[in-house]
Amino acid sequence: FDSWNYFAKSLTVPTSAGTFVQQPKPAEHQTELGFTFGGPIKKDKIFNFVSGELYRYTAYVNPSLMTVPTEPMRGGNFSALLDPNNASKNYVIYDPSTLSLDSKGNYTVLPFAGNVITKGRISPISTNMLQFLPMPSHGMESQLKSNYLSSHQIGNDNYEVTDRFDYVVTPTQRISLLGNMGKRGFIGYDYNKDTALPLPYVNAILVTQFMDSVILEHTFILTPNLVNQFKLGYVRMNGPTKNPSEQNPSKYGATAMGIGNLPTGGASDDFPAVTFSGGKYGYDTWYSPTGYKSANNQIVLHDDVSWSHGRHLISAGFDFAAIEKNASSWLGNSAPLSLTYSSKVTSGFTGKSSNLSKSGDSLATYLLGGLSDPSLTLAPYSTLGTRVKPFSFYGQDDWKVNPNLTLNVGLRWDIYPVVVEAQDRGSFMNPTIINPIT
Repeated sequence: FDSWNYFAKSLTVPTSAGTFVQQPKPAEHQTELGFTFGGPIKKDKIFNFVSGELYRYTAYVNPSLMTVPTEPMRGGNFSALLDPNNASKNYVIYDPSTLSLDSKGNYTVLPFAGNVITKGRISPISTNMLQFLPMPSHGMESQLKSNYLSSHQIGNDNYEVTDRFDYVVTPTQRISLLGNMGKRGFIGYDYNKDTALPLPYVNAILVTQFMDSVILEHTFILTPNLVNQFKLGYVRMNGPTKNPSEQNPSKYGATAMGIGNLPTGGASDDFPAVTFSGGKYGYDTWYSPTGYKSANNQIVLHDDVSWSHGRHLISAGFDFAAIEKNASSWLGNSAPLSLTYSSKVTSGFTGKSSNLSKSGDSLATYLLGGLSDPSLTLAPYSTLGTRVKPFSFYGQDDWKVNPNLTLNVGLRWDIYPVVVEAQDRGSFMNPTIINPIT
């Protein structure tokens, strides 16, 4: 079933002659490349092996319908919500500035004439934030719901390279060095949903993940029956995540939209998240994902001694790790601003508190700047750094009792110390200690 051709019949592109033709189905490409080579650098002494992989994939998601405001509605004209043939189907927009309370405690509010908000009443901030929103798709300009066909590119751009060196020190000693580095990236954005509006309303993040590791290994054959193996390893994972709009704060940031008195960070640099609540037709949410930091380091030390004696293979050793996790809930001193606009602000009243059904519109509330539920989160600190250094001892015996039976007997002791924060900004509960305040 070719879902693209089924859903994309209304997806058009303009021609040089000013007409519209159906958009062709985009190509889907996948590229995988790999290589390996190795051999001796110095005969019987130094050996090298290298391998690498590259993976790249691009495609477009199948088109899906979303709801965006029509051009008249963006200018305050909601007359399309009125049915000239059946008044019972009308959705009337009321002017919250006319709200009054009589002596009996009843609310009254007047509707906008013809369901049209005059231009002088429209918030300039709302106009600024609307300027990037696409219009309904060609042929759907008069539709009030499911009027925008959304399709966007997706893809991955990954690579990985591994290199190993072996050095034969003596017939009984070998030193190995293994290195690995890789990247996992996205073509464009990492989308949270297949349906998405374009920048800066997009429900997606910018992220590229890097991973690097190095392992140093020393193998020493002390006797034909006794071998010691030592390993030292380091691993780093780093994947900063960003809100796409913060790439250009002077164009998309909340401050650039005209919203003042905001703290530094996502609140001022990112496009605000906007939720439309209520009304006859639901408008799709404008997203503003939170960017965050994530960088983890780990150093591991391992030593193992193995002794073969008769039917026994006895081994003992230890593991030590220094683990660092550096992460933040968001970038900077604040999270992106979150704004909610409810149709109740522009709805009528029946009596003392009840909102009149079939009235009000969340976009009308938005145009008037009638915030219903704004949210702003400040960070006491941006990044937390947790640190822990576990230690383990072990010993075991693989005893071959007979050709059909082998017993594995061992003992391991793991020591997990308290997790600490790099700058002593974290806390935890210890149920065995009495609270000194009490």
